[in-house]
Amino acid sequence: MKVHIGTVLFLTTLAVTSLSAFDSKREGFMISVGAGVAGTHSNFKKAYDGWDTGKEFEIGLATSFKIGYGFTEQLSLYVMRNSSFVFGYDNDPKEDTYGNCLTGIGMNYYLTPQSTTYLIAAAGMGQFSKLSESDSKSDKGKALLLGMGYEIYPHVNLEGTYLATRIDDDAKINSDSFQITVNYYWY
Repeated sequence: MKVHIGTVLFLTTLAVTSLSAFDSKREGFMISVGAGVAGTHSNFKKAYDGWDTGKEFEIGLATSFKIGYGFTEQLSLYVMRNSSFVFGYDNDPKEDTYGNCLTGIGMNYYLTPQSTTYLIAAAGMGQFSKLSESDSKSDKGKALLLGMGYEIYPHVNLEGTYLATRIDDDAKINSDSFQITVNYYWY
């Protein structure tokens, strides 16, 4: 997965030389990074890594990364990685760090060309990973993200999102995360 993301980043960087990037218009090449807080509700459908099944709710860290292209002042499409991190579930005797992530295709749709309010949607591969081990295993499934954003200052955006991951690999976990992040957009 890291090889694919690296390849996409490299090819996009090469393409930027011919694009009018970073001209403060939402059209053209764009990159966004963000961080914030996530409330994650997880339902473990089967025993996982030696601990019981059940439902858990934890507060953790949310991160966001987007790289893509604004086709108009209203519509941007991008490749994204959105994550919610939990620093120890109650049922986990080791209190390890876990990540619920979406890697996929997303879009921002501004309500009008001059609007500072926009809708967010994304779909892709969902992952559940134990991050506190060097040989961490990642269980995969599907993921969906829906949300809304507001540009509070040029390039600085506040986003509220709902991230749903349905992991059906070795682990059977349904996770729902409500995230609030502050994102910086280069466009």
